[in-house]
Amino acid sequence: MPRARTSCGSRCPIGVVEELLRLRTALKADGLVLSDRRWIALTRVLKAAAWLDDAPAVELDHLSVLKYGLWNKPEDRARVVAVLQTVDRSVVAQAIDIVDEALRGYANRPTEPAAYQSALPQLADKVTEAGKRVQDMLKNGVSRRAHARIQPKLDELKKAHDALTADLSKRYALP
Repeated sequence: MPRARTSCGSRCPIGVVEELLRLRTALKADGLVLSDRRWIALTRVLKAAAWLDDAPAVELDHLSVLKYGLWNKPEDRARVVAVLQTVDRSVVAQAIDIVDEALRGYANRPTEPAAYQSALPQLADKVTEAGKRVQDMLKNGVSRRAHARIQPKLDELKKAHDALTADLSKRYALP
């Protein structure tokens, strides 16, 4: 991803910079105007969040820490959180959504044996495809903490995949 020099201290991905500018505009439109000094201080907080996350640069996931510094009065907090919820979803959040959708399909599989046997190939394909999509998304690199957040979901998906593979092996009498 291209990077640009900003007040984030180190190099920040263009997507993060664009999102910060969009957030600033959205907050201003909502009546929350913050000084340039506050924004500079918050970019230091973002840099610290990335460092704590062992990430090479600020990621979209790190923008969530802004909820602690983007308000002037306590009653502004809810508006800030609402604006922050519009942040473009990070790779990890998208990956978790993909895995969750596949796991919902697995959890809602038919219980009647004949219906399960007929749905089995489609379920296996859905779970396998979800795993491949997530692995492709993670190839671009994510921080250690971000990877730690997705790993339990991937482990759960692997268990579902293994169960479906075992059932397919029984169905087709594969060794």
